[in-house]
Amino acid sequence: MFYLFRFDFWKNDLVIRSDGFAYYGYIQGTLVHHDPLNTFHGALEASALHHSWMHEGLPGRYLPKMTMGLAYAWTPGFYAADVIAGLLDYPQDGWSRPYQLSVGFTGIAFLIIGMLALWKVLIRRFSSTVVAITLLTLYMGTNLLQYASVDNSLSHVYTFGLVSLFLLFSDRWISTYKTRHLLISALFLGWLVLIRPTNIVVGFYLLFALYEKDRSLQRVFRTNTILAALVAFLPIAPQLLFWRLTAGEWVHYSYEQEAFYWLNPHIWEGLFSYRNGWLLYTPIMGLALIGIWIIRKQSRWMAVAISGIALIHVYITFSWWCWYYGGSLSIRPMIDIYPLLAFGLAAFVAWTLRRPIWTWGLVGSLIIVLIWNNLLQIKYANLGVITDSTMTREAFWATCMNPNQPKYLAFAGVYRDPDTEHLRQGLPERLEYDTTFHAPIGRLDLGQSEKGSVLNEGRSFSAMLEIPGSSLTDDPSTLLMIKMEVQCDDPKRNGLHAVASFQKYELNYSYQAANMADLRVGKGVQVTVKLYTKRPTYFPEEGVLQVYGYMTGKGNSEVYSMEVIPITLKRKEL
Repeated sequence: MFYLFRFDFWKNDLVIRSDGFAYYGYIQGTLVHHDPLNTFHGALEASALHHSWMHEGLPGRYLPKMTMGLAYAWTPGFYAADVIAGLLDYPQDGWSRPYQLSVGFTGIAFLIIGMLALWKVLIRRFSSTVVAITLLTLYMGTNLLQYASVDNSLSHVYTFGLVSLFLLFSDRWISTYKTRHLLISALFLGWLVLIRPTNIVVGFYLLFALYEKDRSLQRVFRTNTILAALVAFLPIAPQLLFWRLTAGEWVHYSYEQEAFYWLNPHIWEGLFSYRNGWLLYTPIMGLALIGIWIIRKQSRWMAVAISGIALIHVYITFSWWCWYYGGSLSIRPMIDIYPLLAFGLAAFVAWTLRRPIWTWGLVGSLIIVLIWNNLLQIKYANLGVITDSTMTREAFWATCMNPNQPKYLAFAGVYRDPDTEHLRQGLPERLEYDTTFHAPIGRLDLGQSEKGSVLNEGRSFSAMLEIPGSSLTDDPSTLLMIKMEVQCDDPKRNGLHAVASFQKYELNYSYQAANMADLRVGKGVQVTVKLYTKRPTYFPEEGVLQVYGYMTGKGNSEVYSMEVIPITLKRKEL
């Protein structure tokens, strides 16, 4: 509940962000500007473009990259927010707090509806205890928690809810063959396909279930199936008309230069890479995969259906050029099939509860530890410690099951940017760099006898190396390497930190610090540590980069020298 109602986050009006800007474009154009063709976008000032993610189709007409599926879900909340904004004197601009909260609460509603629907699906096959443990584990132990709360302006919690509803009404149709249940399930499937066309693979569940009951697919060719197809087309039709009016074609590929590379999927990386690998960052779903094998004894068709859909979904997901899904905690599109994988998770839980009590304790302890680590990951992701696309082996293990927030990772240079230039072309990433070292722009030699060299409980700060902002390059490909020669009699006890602070008078633009203990400096050994930073955006030439040592503990440390060297990194061609 704490994560669902993050008012400390929502009060900053940050609910709609990232891909949410693109989905919200339909609300912005049609309901805010009363301009469904988005001609207003061409007249926006540069400062307003950051939350208007559109590109030009026909001359003077603009369209979002995403489809209008989420706009259907957000429209009722928009009208409620519009009334509230008028009553409470908020700007009625579609972006003020009532509108932000309406999107947030809609995401929560889809989570709750999805959980209730999934409960009804699972309770037909498992005990209430098993279902309760399954749903709690699914929510608290996976990245669904992140995308149902902080990032619920993205599509994933909505697809989770819609897939759960599709499964519920598919089950009801298979049980009763009442046409209304088929039509409702078709409507939800059409909505799912609109939001993310690749979700059409979920529809295979209905075919597998039908064949299991009838040992035939003859019902697929009956009149009500044609009616169901028409109903599924209903949510898609307005999108086709919109594309026709804004892009000049009925079916428009709005992702422009982004593509799938079907012959070069990154399946292994997508599952296990330190850069968002699904089973590395959401290991609890490994239990669901084991459960698919277990469930085959209860229902072979269910095991085949879930396995087949999951395999196709994995292949499609990791054939996308950006297989790590930038802006993602774990692999967020995998959330779309969590309702199906919940069958496997429930089967695993049920199997565990039939084992001896020591097995309960072992598996239960594992689940609790994985849930705890998932909560840590979500915390670190929202603090920017777990990054969306630059994680490495060092960064992952520094955060994994570590309740003490590692604040030094960026300063220590452990993150690595993906090679998006090659990935967009479907080419292998260039992982090695040619490094160009430029002339030092500042150096301070303290010497063992100089004041400021020896730090202890009576002197916490070393002398300071100051470099004017006018000497710092703003080239984004250039880093500032800070070399500091130090010695600690006991790094853990000393708490000696290397500090880089970008200041203009009392205003701080960036502050980074790294503890020598975290950098694995040995006891009593004189070493040179290397740290990395960049000139902050908009840092003025009148500002100053301050580099110094700062001791927070006891004992003795020494800082012998400090030096700042600009370096330029260029990827080596393969």
